[in-house]
Amino acid sequence: MTWESTEPKQGVFTFDDADKIVAFANKTGSRVRCQALVWHKQVPEWVQVLEKAELLKAMSNHITKLMTHFGNSCTAWDVIKDVIEEDGSYRESFWYKKTGKEYITAAVATSNIVKANLSLQARLYYSDFNINVVNNKSDAVLKMVTDLRSDKHWIEGIGFQSHYTNNDSVAGAKIIENLRRFTVKHMDVAITELDVKTSMANPTVSEQQQQVGIITNVVSSCKRLVRCAGVTVWDFVDTYSPIKASAPLLFYQPDGPRTPLVRKATYDAAATGWILTGGKKK
Repeated sequence: MTWESTEPKQGVFTFDDADKIVAFANKTGSRVRCQALVWHKQVPEWVQVLEKAELLKAMSNHITKLMTHFGNSCTAWDVIKDVIEEDGSYRESFWYKKTGKEYITAAVATSNIVKANLSLQARLYYSDFNINVVNNKSDAVLKMVTDLRSDKHWIEGIGFQSHYTNNDSVAGAKIIENLRRFTVKHMDVAITELDVKTSMANPTVSEQQQQVGIITNVVSSCKRLVRCAGVTVWDFVDTYSPIKASAPLLFYQPDGPRTPLVRKATYDAAATGWILTGGKKK
């Protein structure tokens, strides 16, 4: 659903591939998390060369067309994605260089208007990576979305992109501490793009155990919060992952593409973290 896939030429929209995903989800009773309406990557050249007024106009039209086309097939939209740098400053993308922060406000405002006009159920999210714990970046995200909401530009949830390496130190208590800063402001939280890469396509037993520990901690940390909206993984089978040589996901295909999937211990870790997490919700 990226811009280059859905509007490769100005005013020419192509939904065939995305429609197939939605149709499959509907057939299997699955929910679709849709992303990303505004991002600095996978954007056609024709968009990037527009000047400010035309750029904002094209953005508003793009958001309106996508949200209208997919309607209530999307349970959530990542309205904006990856606009904050590690030090907490705004990413100097072509969006920012041409409009400053105005594109962010305009994107959120447009998505709010479309949602209201069409009575859509989709929740409107901001999504970013390296914000799972308290740091300069998550501080900046919290301030940005709080400021947007104070001006009645509603971001309803935060997607915490969760890309890990097997030897990362992941403390559930620190994740909960950070996510609670958003939930106390009445925002949903969701773990998104979850994967844990290792050093090889056939990881050692030790690396697999580290993967299991990380996934269990991350999933259960979110589940302990009453406003946890769910967990999504960055694809589900190693075969089609952009980092497939690192065995990051929940299934693999030992006999290659179009062969039976084999469930990994990482799948059990995700299920355990979600299903068996009990105790008082925070």
